[in-house]
Amino acid sequence: MTFSTKIHRNPVISIEHRLLYDLSFRMDGRQSKVLNPLHGSHVIRVGKDATIVATSIMVLEAIRAADHLANVAGIDCEVIDLHSISHPDRDLVLESVRKTGRLVVVDTSWLPYGTAAEVCRWIVEADPGILKRSARFAGMANAPCPTAKNLEEAFYPNLRTLCHDIAFVVTGSANHGVALPTEDSTTEVYRRFKGPF
Repeated sequence: MTFSTKIHRNPVISIEHRLLYDLSFRMDGRQSKVLNPLHGSHVIRVGKDATIVATSIMVLEAIRAADHLANVAGIDCEVIDLHSISHPDRDLVLESVRKTGRLVVVDTSWLPYGTAAEVCRWIVEADPGILKRSARFAGMANAPCPTAKNLEEAFYPNLRTLCHDIAFVVTGSANHGVALPTEDSTTEVYRRFKGPF
C-alpha cells in the first residue's frame, strides 16, 4: 500500500490481507472523499436497499456482490469501506443503515468478538429500531486458518455466500429466488501471492 502524503512522524505498521499482495485496483470515482490513511470510513457505492460494511479484501468482494445483485435482481446496495477498524466513522455507518434499514457486515476475520460485533454494538447503542430486519454477517469460518486450497474455499466468505446474505436481508427469505453467481472461491479470484502458505 502506498500513500502520497506523510501519514505520521512515528513508525507506522500497516497490516493487509495476503490476498491484497500485488493487487492493483482503482475505485473508479466511487470514493466519496479523500481519505486520511489512518482514520475514517467512506462510501464506495451509494445504494438504498441494503448497507454492506466491509473491511480489507472484502471491500472488493462487496462491490462485486453489489454489482451482481444490481444486474440480476435490481437490488441497490450501499457499500461502506470501514477503512480503519481503530478509528471508523460510526456516524457514516449509522446514517447509511437509517437510510436502508438493512445491514450486512463482511470481514476478513472471525465473527465472534470482532468487527461485525462492534458494528452491531454501535447500532444497538445508538438506535436499534433502524433495522427493518436482522443483520447478517460474513467472515471466516470458526476454525483455525487453513493452508490447504480445498479448506480455504470453505473457510473464507465468497461472492456466492455474500450475495445470498444480501438477498436474504433484502427479501426476508432464505428462498429469495435471486440468481446467485456460480463462483465459490474468493482465493482463486485474487491469488497471485505464492508465499509460504
